[in-house]
Amino acid sequence: MGRREDRLAAEKKPLRKKWWFWFLLLLLLGGGGFAASQFISFDSFDFAFWKSSTDDSGTEQTKTSTEDSTTADDITHIIELYQSVNLTDSLDEEKKGSSYDEVVELLGEPSSNVESELGDSKTKMAIWNTFNGKTTISVNFKDDFAIGKSASKLATESETKTTMEQFDAVPLDGSYTYDQAVKEFGQPDSLSTSFIGGVDTLTAFWSTNTEQSITIHFDDTIAVSKEQVSQ
Repeated sequence: MGRREDRLAAEKKPLRKKWWFWFLLLLLLGGGGFAASQFISFDSFDFAFWKSSTDDSGTEQTKTSTEDSTTADDITHIIELYQSVNLTDSLDEEKKGSSYDEVVELLGEPSSNVESELGDSKTKMAIWNTFNGKTTISVNFKDDFAIGKSASKLATESETKTTMEQFDAVPLDGSYTYDQAVKEFGQPDSLSTSFIGGVDTLTAFWSTNTEQSITIHFDDTIAVSKEQVSQ
């Protein structure tokens, strides 16, 4: 059985309905930032995501945001930056992802770092707190290279909520993409990504603009499983 078939079979297990299962899984796959963001308060940070800086030529690289709320355009830009962080393949560590310095060059200095050592390996979780604490991006590193990433508090309020009938109609036959999900459900509230055996695995969570909290899992942008999330 291939990896995708194995994953689909595993979806039938009720264990995946447990909140703590997802917490542990996100930590193990390097998406600990999303899990941590649900338990760590970022209110004490005063980090401007759009940091003003110039290179040697004096060209402005980023901009300071004084907005009190996150706009749809802000979210689109944040997700573009999030997608620009490349990950090391967890099954083939010769295929390196972005280095810590490369991610800092992309996102600016993080608002916090959590470092640890396990044997000969050094791990780090860097968290970027943005827009007055409303949106966060976190990246996990092993030996200076990105192995997992996550983003939370991404959604903006919509006047209408998508229905569970729409969610139930989402096909898992290889025809439904992440872009279709965003078009139908809006930007997800949170994302968590890992890179396993040459496959980008993305978990997207929606709550703000849906009748019931939902999660859809994508392999290389194709939906492979879905579930409602107990509140």
